Amino acid sequence: MQSSLPQTDAATPPSQELAHYDALLHQLYASIQSNQGFTGFLERLCQDFSCYSATLGLFDRKKNRLYGGWMAGISDAAVHWYSANLADRDPLVQQAIAREGSFCIASQQQEVPLHSPLLQEWCTTSGIHDGACALVHSTASQHTFLTLGRNQAQPPFTVREVEVFDRLLPHLRRAMTLHWLIQANQNAQQPLLQILDSLDQPLIIVDGRFQVTFLNQAADNWLRQDERVQLDEGILTFTEPRLHADFMHKLSLSIQASTHLDTTSDQVLYLPAGKETGATLVLSPLASQSPASPMTPATPIAGCLLSLRAWNNQLPSPEQWKDLFGFSDAEARVCLGLCQGKSVDQLADELCRETSTLRSHIKSLLRKTNTQRQAELVALVLNSTLGTYLNKP
Repeated sequence: MQSSLPQTDAATPPSQELAHYDALLHQLYASIQSNQGFTGFLERLCQDFSCYSATLGLFDRKKNRLYGGWMAGISDAAVHWYSANLADRDPLVQQAIAREGSFCIASQQQEVPLHSPLLQEWCTTSGIHDGACALVHSTASQHTFLTLGRNQAQPPFTVREVEVFDRLLPHLRRAMTLHWLIQANQNAQQPLLQILDSLDQPLIIVDGRFQVTFLNQAADNWLRQDERVQLDEGILTFTEPRLHADFMHKLSLSIQASTHLDTTSDQVLYLPAGKETGATLVLSPLASQSPASPMTPATPIAGCLLSLRAWNNQLPSPEQWKDLFGFSDAEARVCLGLCQGKSVDQLADELCRETSTLRSHIKSLLRKTNTQRQAELVALVLNSTLGTYLNKP
């Protein structure tokens, strides 16, 4: 694929370059209130600059961790690997911080050891063989980086391209600032939050900026007592890198689903028992819209509801599921095990049943709940009893 923006071709008419540049800026500013966030802009950027991938990554400055963002052209598996293994030590990101105000190119930076085992593994995992990165937006608590990638079949980035990239930075900063302001104004608390605050189950609301905008008293108590999780300046993180990477990935998917008004794409994160009590965290997209006006249509408001169920005292009883869904005794026991993150082999050992029998029970559970995946099943049965909390005197 050929780049539609000129790179080193001095013969390209200036009017043609400006037309491409103006179209890219139009896409950028349209993304501020787009229900896909900045994904459309990143896709256009990949197309115009012949890039393999483009990401706007949100980093927690204090913990130096990736906790969200928008992506184009990069796989979920690659994002998960990067967050768990490279995000806190990425030399290209470190160079971007040092060169605040301009892009840097991996293949032209001596400080970026492309032949190191870690970066070689990243290249293999992601398919990216050269990158260009810049610090786009910065606050006291977070950095936002724009990173472009090219694969082995594409040419390395050039100085000429970096000059064009740098021209985008002031617009990107302005667009990001406007996006955060709009998101913040759309997250006014509703009277329902007062009800949620009184519930015994820990509940947390995260907005489209990946910031915690509400947590009830039970969630506040959990955060104070559980050493695995931290809340710092509105950013929720897990201390164990792989657990945090899994959380970040699933939170990103949930927030993306909410922008499409999709409330069926629940994600499930299991917090294994150890020093702390085992628990299941359900991430549910919140589908809502800003009010329409004669001048502007209703637009989706991105968000995610996190609900925690400790395995020792907050899981629904199998009897409730039998009444709600018509599970048999055996199916209810299997469902309880799935809600605790147990595998089919573990359940087979505990219940003294063949794995084939367990798989048959799981198929029946999916059929009776009209779900397609085990994660969807777990989210449904755990959230199905939330109404009992709302009806407590």
